[in-house]
Amino acid sequence: MRLSSIRMAGFKSFVEPTRVRLATNLTGIVGPNGCGKSNIIDAVRWVLGESARNIRGQSLGDVIFDGSAGRQRLDQAAIELTLDNEDGALGGEHANYSEIKIRREVRRAQEHQSRYYLNGAAARRRDIADLFQGTGLGRGNYAIIAQGMVQGLIEARPEDMRKYLEEAAGISLYRERRRETENSIQRTEANLEQSRQSLRELERQLRHLERQKRQAEEHRALRREFEARENEWISLQLRDERQTLAEQDRAYGRVERDLLGREEKMAAQRAANEALREDYEQANRRLEEATARYYQASAAAAGIEQKLQQRREERARAERRRAELEREIREQEARLQAERERLAQRREAAARCHRELAAPGAEPAPEAEPRAALAG
Repeated sequence: MRLSSIRMAGFKSFVEPTRVRLATNLTGIVGPNGCGKSNIIDAVRWVLGESARNIRGQSLGDVIFDGSAGRQRLDQAAIELTLDNEDGALGGEHANYSEIKIRREVRRAQEHQSRYYLNGAAARRRDIADLFQGTGLGRGNYAIIAQGMVQGLIEARPEDMRKYLEEAAGISLYRERRRETENSIQRTEANLEQSRQSLRELERQLRHLERQKRQAEEHRALRREFEARENEWISLQLRDERQTLAEQDRAYGRVERDLLGREEKMAAQRAANEALREDYEQANRRLEEATARYYQASAAAAGIEQKLQQRREERARAERRRAELEREIREQEARLQAERERLAQRREAAARCHRELAAPGAEPAPEAEPRAALAG
């Protein structure tokens, strides 16, 4: 079995679809640092089932080209390996295939899940691992030696070295099958124990069902006896009910006749009630007319009372006005009387002044004094 070609598209630095042909058993890939040599080995390991962490990544989306200054990032990465199986190194169901193609792809929208294809048919990661079990090409095995692995092999612990030796000798395939067989046996024993427990539970339920069956048979026997007694009791009840029904029919006839008599009395009472209702309606109409006249008279009396009250108020205002006028007249008469008295005093003073002026030998009084007196 020989790796004949590697097809890469969108994987890490391989933006464009790229095919690397391996024409011979000895092939060298030469280039400067950073040109993607290690990415080819990572691509092979990734197709064989390696996780992104083991090929210098953190998550599955890290294997997809993330873009650069001049290129947009891609949404998908795919790797396809073509294996030459002319020597029939791959056994099992693929032994008759001269060429085997293994493909793995991942999309950015589903970066937590990748897809595997084996000769164009969808496959599982487990199918790829089983295909290369014991060939040294399995995930994490010795056939692919990356940078630093030689040092790791030299310094490997005995148990790790034993794993590599078993893989090289082809023992790991049988060890894995033995482990799977032991796991299958353990699962079978667990299922068997569970089946035994289920059987014991079913036996317990069967015993319980048998007891229930006996109880059900006893119940059916008692039920039949009960139904027979119940039928007898129903027959007796039916006979008593028929007798009671006949007595009730006779009582119903009496009640019906009594009801007819009462209906005749009720018809007469209805006629009397109708006459009373008409009398009541007439009396009610007369009462309504009297009430209307009463309200009219009350309204007229209220109007007269209102006018009378207005007259009383006007009379009270006139009385108050008359009292005010009489008081003002008395005050005017008092002021007039005072003025008359002052006028009499002034006339008397003026007369004295004239008499004094007319007396012989009297000095003429200053001309201003009579005027002053008159002014007073």
